[in-house]
Amino acid sequence: MGKKDLIHAVLLHSNDLHADFHSKEKDEKLVGGISRLSGYLKKIRKEVGEDYVMYAIAGDLFRGDVIDSEFLGLSTVNIINYLKPDVCCIGNHEVDYGIAHSMLLEKLADFPVINANIYFKYPERRLYQPYAVLGTERYPILCIGVTTENVSHQLLMDQTVGAYVEVRDPAEEVKKLLGELDAKNFSSIMIVSHIGLEEDMKLAEQLDPSLGVRAIIGGHSHTLMEEPMVVNGIPIVQAGTGTGQIGRFDLWFDPDTAEPADSQWKIVEVSDRECELDPDCEEYVDLVKRHVDDIYGAVLFRMDRKATNPARNVSTGMNMVYADILAQVHGVDVALLNGGSVRAAELGPLVTKGDFRAAYPYLKDFYGVETTAGHLRDAVTRYYTTLKNTIADPHSSVLMCSGRLSYTWNEKTKQLDDFRLDGTVPADDVPIRLGLNDYIASNDKELLDAVGIEPKMIASDLWTGIQKYFEAHTEVWTVPTKDYVTIIT
Repeated sequence: MGKKDLIHAVLLHSNDLHADFHSKEKDEKLVGGISRLSGYLKKIRKEVGEDYVMYAIAGDLFRGDVIDSEFLGLSTVNIINYLKPDVCCIGNHEVDYGIAHSMLLEKLADFPVINANIYFKYPERRLYQPYAVLGTERYPILCIGVTTENVSHQLLMDQTVGAYVEVRDPAEEVKKLLGELDAKNFSSIMIVSHIGLEEDMKLAEQLDPSLGVRAIIGGHSHTLMEEPMVVNGIPIVQAGTGTGQIGRFDLWFDPDTAEPADSQWKIVEVSDRECELDPDCEEYVDLVKRHVDDIYGAVLFRMDRKATNPARNVSTGMNMVYADILAQVHGVDVALLNGGSVRAAELGPLVTKGDFRAAYPYLKDFYGVETTAGHLRDAVTRYYTTLKNTIADPHSSVLMCSGRLSYTWNEKTKQLDDFRLDGTVPADDVPIRLGLNDYIASNDKELLDAVGIEPKMIASDLWTGIQKYFEAHTEVWTVPTKDYVTIIT
């Protein structure tokens, strides 16, 4: 039977959109932007037929633009509705605004939001719809959602219901669910996953071929793939991050048996050469942007040059600037933040309020503790020795410090080669007033145990304090030229 005799369907997929709402120039093209992505989806639906085109998002709609943070994700869900997804799985950033708030966002979505491995503990039940069925009545495709254990970190910061929620093993939950459902009822079974490529590979290894899983559509690690990674006979795909590209599965089904007959996958660039903008989506984004610009278009401060942030696992101009600002605003000797909390690739030299918030959206709580240089040295060591992956892994986060502290971590020997306060090696009993962003204060138990004293909240509204600081300090901010943190790998 030739392909012309088979039933053709298309499954498009994105992951880690991170509120990437605006087009960017690339190689004399305009690439990405949410309204251009919506235009591409409309084009394919028209070409193939609405009933035979499906669109899945593998988590992390939120974070990356002040349009998102200003409205706590509400505007983002309204914008994503223009894409008409058939399904979206929960990513770790879907619970950034709290578990209860994520349930509100789910109600605003015009599409199924799925997850099979986040549970209420008491009573024991899944928090979200565990799966969705895509496709047509004749060719149904079962999609099961799973997410990363990193959601547990956000749960620790959720003081409402976080203690009553847990994240379970994705593989066990997939097998449990497939044991409850009859695979014969579906033409194909796919997992929409937000656990990262390495964990997807482990997941595929644990799935017996008899379960019938045909593909894992992944997210979380922001991996831009040129071809599927096939593990245990299961192709794993991922489409990088943002709206500049989309994954495309072409699927063919046997019309007699409704079973899969063939498939092909590729990455497609979403540019002005591929498709036009969706005018309705563009109009809504512009409306929200004008509102945000009225609030955040004002200049917050100026820097002597542009600061960049090429990676989260090394010292960068941007994470040094943010650590220094947190230390100055709150009057601590040393401020610590995780490299992953800085979300943009560059900043300045002119920094608007919107620029600042988009690059560092975690502007809630800040914590302080009185400790000593010896305890802080132990804390830094424990941070790196207890990382899930080594600091060389691009998904790990450097422990960024403000400028009075500098240190060199040797990943080969697993120890500090250098540790200085104000340019000199401090005695162990030198007192230090330490500041911590809310992620470290809520999640890094090993570091806090080394500090020896539980930190106390010293600010519950970082943004107000930062604005007041720059109203009083109008001088040009100097971007550090020498790294505060050196990592030897």
